[in-house]
Amino acid sequence: MSWLTGAVKAVTGFFTGDTGGKIIAAADEMYLSAEERQTIDQKDLDSARRMQSASGNTGFDVLVNCFARMVRPMITFWLMGGLIGWWTFPPIERVSAFHQSLIYLCFTFWFGGRAITKDIPAFLKALKG
Repeated sequence: MSWLTGAVKAVTGFFTGDTGGKIIAAADEMYLSAEERQTIDQKDLDSARRMQSASGNTGFDVLVNCFARMVRPMITFWLMGGLIGWWTFPPIERVSAFHQSLIYLCFTFWFGGRAITKDIPAFLKALKG
C-alpha cells in the first residue's frame, strides 16, 4: 500500500472519529514486519530455484546439460587461444567461403549484427588509417 493511501485513511479516520485506529491500521498495512518480509523473500527464492533447476536428475540429463552449456565457451576459448598464439589457425586463403560464412554467422549471433556491420569495419578502417 502506498503512503498516499495511508495518509487518506488517516485523514478519513480523523473525520469519522476513529483517528488512532485508522492510523495504526494504515501504518500496519504500509510497513512489513521482519517476519512478513522474510516470508515474501523465501517465496521469491523458492520461485527462482524452481526456475533454475535442471530438467532432470539422471546422469544422462546432467551430461546433456553439460555439453549444451560448453559449446559457446569452448569455441570462444579456441578462437582466443589462436588469437593470442597458443596455437595457429590455418591461413585464411585455405578456409572455404562456406566456413568463413559460418564464422561470421557465429560472431553475428554472439555479438549482434552491429559488431559485424559497423564496429569491426570501423575498427579495421582505423587500423589502416
